[in-house]
Amino acid sequence: MAYPKTVFEGIVLAAGLSSRMKDWKPEIKIKDIPVIVRAVKPMIEHCEKVIVVGGFNFEKLHRIIYEENYFTEQQLKKIVLAENKNYVMGMFASVKSGLQMIGNNAGVFIMPGDIPFVKSSTYSSLIKIYNTENNFDIFIPAAKVEPENSVANDMLRRGHPILIKSKLINEILSYPDDKNLRDVLEDFTRKFVQVNDKGIFIDIDDKNDLEKAKKIF
Repeated sequence: MAYPKTVFEGIVLAAGLSSRMKDWKPEIKIKDIPVIVRAVKPMIEHCEKVIVVGGFNFEKLHRIIYEENYFTEQQLKKIVLAENKNYVMGMFASVKSGLQMIGNNAGVFIMPGDIPFVKSSTYSSLIKIYNTENNFDIFIPAAKVEPENSVANDMLRRGHPILIKSKLINEILSYPDDKNLRDVLEDFTRKFVQVNDKGIFIDIDDKNDLEKAKKIF
């Protein structure tokens, strides 16, 4: 019996108020490229559809995606811009908005839009393990961080994007909007995938994070 081929689709979350940054994070430029564009581009390489969920400053997000020539015509065909009008409830409400637009039999990447330095190779590593480790529901990248002292061993730190199976969507949608995504994921079987990519946990929450990221990358 032939089974349907798994496709990969993605969700990038860009609906928040950016209250800690003070400036609106999606449009902040690092080497002339907005943070949201940096977050979306590696995902496009591996997904047939990328859903960018906006909320606050939705019209400005639309302009960055569709009018400012950061994406090729072929890339734009893969992008779907979705509006979460309930964005004040937090990130999980945006996750649910995106999940409602995912097709059947898909592997689903979920990525906060303020994590702009994830390598394309990290997506490849997650897909490879997804296709071979069928007994897990969720796949989470993890990378080594340097210990604070020379005696300690390297530690693994989890990051993004996470990759989930679409069969989980209906159950995830049943959780209330004010839940925390990390807590929700605890209810499913998880596989941590080691990658050589510190970009998986470099997020841009405030001005200090931004300056550190600029120096590192």
